[in-house]
Amino acid sequence: MNKADEKLMYRINKSGMRAFDAEQVGKLAIKYASTGKYIFIQEVASCFPMVLATFYELIGAKSETMEEIKTHINRAKIAQKQEIRDRWLKGDNGVTQIALYRLLSTPEEHNLLNNKLEETQAPQVAQKVEIEIIANSKPKTEEIEIITKDGSPKKEG
Repeated sequence: MNKADEKLMYRINKSGMRAFDAEQVGKLAIKYASTGKYIFIQEVASCFPMVLATFYELIGAKSETMEEIKTHINRAKIAQKQEIRDRWLKGDNGVTQIALYRLLSTPEEHNLLNNKLEETQAPQVAQKVEIEIIANSKPKTEEIEIITKDGSPKKEG
């Protein structure tokens, strides 16, 4: 934090003491967040000579100022991700190119990259089979012809 910004964030309270000016701290926090250097609210808060709890108390956890800070932080995250993906795409490192491919791949391609072969099969459908048993019927005997290893037929039954 530069000296000019530091002077802006203080005001003199009713008792003549130097105190933080919540509005100015909010404006400065938005200014710092908009630089694109910070990807966490704690990083923005660390620019100020106060503890995190004081920062949240001054800004307000659900205030418009906090929402604007979060918007800038999300833009910074997206920009950094895009920059990394561009470097991966242009680079010759196979590991990073595979990582990029995984980010872009379909679930089937992703499974192939992970050596997970998950076959998709049609679900098994249960079929109802009815067997009719007729009482007082004589069992049938059938003759079965078996061919042995030497090629000669053998009858059983």
